Amino acid sequence: MNKSLAYVGNVPTVKTPKSKAGNRVVPIPDILFECLRKARQKAPICRLFYPDTDGGHLRETSYRSSWESYWRYLNERAGGTITQHKRDWTIVIDRITAHMLRHTYASLLYDSNVDIKSAQAFLGHSNIQITLKVYTHLSQRKAGQSIDNLNAMLNRAFGSKKEGAERQLEHLPETKSITKV
Repeated sequence: MNKSLAYVGNVPTVKTPKSKAGNRVVPIPDILFECLRKARQKAPICRLFYPDTDGGHLRETSYRSSWESYWRYLNERAGGTITQHKRDWTIVIDRITAHMLRHTYASLLYDSNVDIKSAQAFLGHSNIQITLKVYTHLSQRKAGQSIDNLNAMLNRAFGSKKEGAERQLEHLPETKSITKV
């Protein structure tokens, strides 16, 4: 990745990355690669993945309209209904943006146990703190797995839960704040 697209008013503007780390190779998961390959076969001559009718970049209004259409499509596929009158809509999927997909990618990297330095490179962050603070959303499932992993390791080291806790407490000095299990 060596370029990004921003809008000035309604006009698309190609920009260079904000930092040296922004120039990067982003691995594409196999399942997504196959979808992109099929899409490319439909328009092999165009250099853009999602061009306007003339083969250029979409204007911002067209881009937003496309995302809105895609969201409506996803919502209907998930069982929601979109009608002419908003009061009659049944929303099953919250609205999404392209930037939300970036957050999702970061979360998937985290949940897949991709090391933080690789995630930093894939996301193009010049500072690892950005990766740690902004993009990595600890999921409840991951938190539960982490606790399960900790308990399993401690149980291996100290025996069963009760035995391990009792054995640990035997080595601690008696105080009012420590209660034997």
